[in-house]
Formats: sequence, structure tokens, C-alpha cells
Amino acid sequence: DWKATAAWVGPLAVVALLVDFNFIRDPLLTRLADAIVPAVLAGSWLLARAFSPSRLRMVTVPFALMFFVLMGASVLTVGSTWDEIDRAGLLGRRQDVPKRFAERTTDLRTRFVDYQMPTPVSRLLIPFFHYVDRCTRPDDRLLVGGFLVEVPFYAERAFAGGQEYFGAYFSSAANERFAFDRLQRQRVPLALLPSEYDEEFDKRFTLVAPYVHAHYTLVTDLAVDAEQTIHILVSRDVPAAARDPETGWPCFR
Repeated sequence: DWKATAAWVGPLAVVALLVDFNFIRDPLLTRLADAIVPAVLAGSWLLARAFSPSRLRMVTVPFALMFFVLMGASVLTVGSTWDEIDRAGLLGRRQDVPKRFAERTTDLRTRFVDYQMPTPVSRLLIPFFHYVDRCTRPDDRLLVGGFLVEVPFYAERAFAGGQEYFGAYFSSAANERFAFDRLQRQRVPLALLPSEYDEEFDKRFTLVAPYVHAHYTLVTDLAVDAEQTIHILVSRDVPAAARDPETGWPCFR
């Protein structure tokens, strides 16, 4: 039934075009993994239709195979697949491949591996992560006031207010009220505010920003470069049990 098929595939095709229109932009290499998903979904259906019993099958099958090969070749070229396999060390001697898997497994299980740290900020924050280990409880949370999404991961602490970070995507009034209510119920001894988000944080979050300024105090500024500084703040409300001997900052456990 072509009407039922159109009802399923039509919306998928429209959404695929809209998504790809936003995803396909420079740098193209980093967008490929996002943009290919709707294309694969729509393409899978088209490929199945081409091979379905039909009077036009002798025409549709060669065209489908041709487009399948062209799409596969495009993905391999744009994604530099051969180079990536070579970079992973999988094109060398076969006996070395198991060793490479063992090395990568060890790296993935290691908390701080330099080449896996995604940003210069995350590398500079390694002493801070050790401080978090020493001076906060495992169930404590971190408030992140800008795009530092890797911080809760490397700190091994949950993010506060239900927000991975407080940014433009989460600035609706209803969502901020929900986050603010959760924040007040949670134990959040530490907050990090990137300097480039200072103005945006204060402007967008009219509940959370005043709360942070009133209930947290600055302990240090971590200079990343000439343009970026990370403000590290501690809560005035969470009682400190002692002082950290390495940093002199409050210790909350």
C-alpha cells in the first residue's frame, strides 16, 4: 500500500533533509557521523524497495547497487577510513593487532591519558580532579556554568541541577525553575564557571546565577590562555570538615 508506505517514509525523508541541512557544514569530517544516520535510515528503505518484486526490478536493482557503492565510497573517502585504520595500527603485522587492542583497552581503562584528554582545559584541571577525589564525597555534585561537558566525567561526579552544563540549550524559564529546585535539594560543594560564559550565565539564568553568586565563593582562577580563565568556586553552605593539605581549599569529607 503506497499510502501507508508514504505515511512512514515521507516524514522520515523530510526530517532527514532538515537534519542533514543543519549537520552538513565545516568541518565536514567531524559531522559525518551525525549526518549519515538519517541517510542510512532512508537509504535502507530505498534499497529494500529496489529489490522487492516488481516489473521495474531489472532497472531499480542496478541503480540501487550503483548508488550504494557510490555512497559507500563517499563515506570511506570523506571519513579517511583507510588512514584511520592505519592510525589505529591495524595495517601492520597481523601478530601486532592483538597487542594494539590490549594497549587501547589499557588506555581506555586509565582515567587520565594525555592523547585522550579532549581539551587543554581538561588537562589543566587534572590537579582539580585529584582535589575532588580527596575532598568530596562520591555522591556530591558539580555545577558547571559553561561548556565544559568533560568535567563531570573526569571528576567522576554527577552534574548539578540535572544539567550537564548551564548553557543556551537549557535556558527556558520552566527548565531553569526545574533545575533551580533540584539544585537547592542537592549537595553541590563545587562550581566551575568559564570566564567566556560569565555574561551569558548571568543574563540567561536569572534564578541560578544569583544563587551561585550568593552561595559560592571564589577559591582560585585557573588561567587557560590569554582569553580564557576557569573560575573555581566552593559552597558557603556545605560544611567543610578540614583544609586540603595540597591546595589549602576546603575539604568536604
